[in-house]
Amino acid sequence: MSFLSNIFLSPSKRRLLKAISWGDDAFAEYIAWGDVRQRLNEGLRRQSDRSIQIGPRDIDAANSVLFAAFKICSARCASGEHHIYRGILSGVGKGYLNLAQEILNNLVDNGFLSDEDAEEEMECLQLSIKEEG
Repeated sequence: MSFLSNIFLSPSKRRLLKAISWGDDAFAEYIAWGDVRQRLNEGLRRQSDRSIQIGPRDIDAANSVLFAAFKICSARCASGEHHIYRGILSGVGKGYLNLAQEILNNLVDNGFLSDEDAEEEMECLQLSIKEEG
């Protein structure tokens, strides 16, 4: 983002950036968070203000960021890049998987996902991991 675009952020982008920084506290113990955070910031920078549609509350922004972070973790786990053997994640891959699980727990706690939806998301991720590598 340019200097001026940082000053004149839309309210939606401002809430999303706040939600990303909230993740720094919530997920500090997860080594994968640094990469996920960077990818979230890059994705947000590429989005035009008009393309961002979130609700007016901070919790809407937090859930949007969390779900995007889960999708990033899922993609990293399913890419095959972090496997040591077919279906077996490396230490780095396990870091992404653990972060993905914690994010899903947060989404359930926030009421964004039901327990069943979270379980289904994790089962799909586990299947993708099993098929890659």
